[in-house]
Amino acid sequence: MTAIVNETVSVKKKPSGRRVIFASAFGNALEFFDFGVYNFFVVYISTLFFPPSADHNVALLLAFATFGVSFFMRPLGGIIVGAWADRFGRKPAMVFTIALMSLGTLILIGIAPTYETAGYWGTATLVLARLIQGVAAGGEVGASMSLLVESAPANRRGFYSSWSLATQGLATTFGGVVALGLSAWLPFATGSETVMAEWGWRVPFFIGVLLAPIGCWLRLSLENDVPEPVRNKKAATSESAFSLLLQHKATIVNGVLLAIGSTVATYISLFYYGIQQSPGRRSIWRCLNIILMQRCYWRALLRLWVRCLWGCCAIRSGVKS
Repeated sequence: MTAIVNETVSVKKKPSGRRVIFASAFGNALEFFDFGVYNFFVVYISTLFFPPSADHNVALLLAFATFGVSFFMRPLGGIIVGAWADRFGRKPAMVFTIALMSLGTLILIGIAPTYETAGYWGTATLVLARLIQGVAAGGEVGASMSLLVESAPANRRGFYSSWSLATQGLATTFGGVVALGLSAWLPFATGSETVMAEWGWRVPFFIGVLLAPIGCWLRLSLENDVPEPVRNKKAATSESAFSLLLQHKATIVNGVLLAIGSTVATYISLFYYGIQQSPGRRSIWRCLNIILMQRCYWRALLRLWVRCLWGCCAIRSGVKS
């Protein structure tokens, strides 16, 4: 895909930069909201989808492992959707990733049966949902990043591409706001302390699904420009995708190593905030939870602006600098 980006022939008229950024950013934020809101409700999910255990930490670890399986699917999603996007254009690939993420969110998490209702079928449904979401998340990053880079003027590629990662921080903020708001309001509105464990934790997933048509509409409004080298040479096959990986293995390894630190720290902190959401904690812990999650919001917003800032810096001083 990197080769395609470098060789892409300019079309007669590029779509509006703001339009491309907004369509890509909105869909990207929506998908990572669906993908990451799991973190904030991991305590409820661990008690509902796994066998009862004398040690609640066992179920919690199983819930963490279920979240982790999605990361094994992200590289596969990136390769498959990336090759498809190279062959048929970015727009259909980006619409597909939203639809796929929504499928995993609604059918396989939002209305998934619990362990008490369906036994291990409920657990298997949850795992399948995370696998599908992993494919969607992996495909989303490559396709949206490529569209942003290809649509950007030569002197603004760093700024355009920074929106792909910046909006992931925005998704975290939105997910945290929804989680905190529901945790504070639903028990008060219903007069039940168990409402979050019963059905309240499912609400954010339905919110993501309801917003999905907007993301699809925004992306369908974009032009679908297939890169000229692909259109002429029919190069976007699974074989060429893997050969590109081998050709650029040093660059890929460097990119992975650069991303590991911040990614691990982000998910450790998000899971810790989710653990503090435990319904059995006393009021003092609920207050601590509010403080921690508020810090999460500010941190995510800071990531939004810092990533855009570094994108601009990359334009002036070069990526390596």
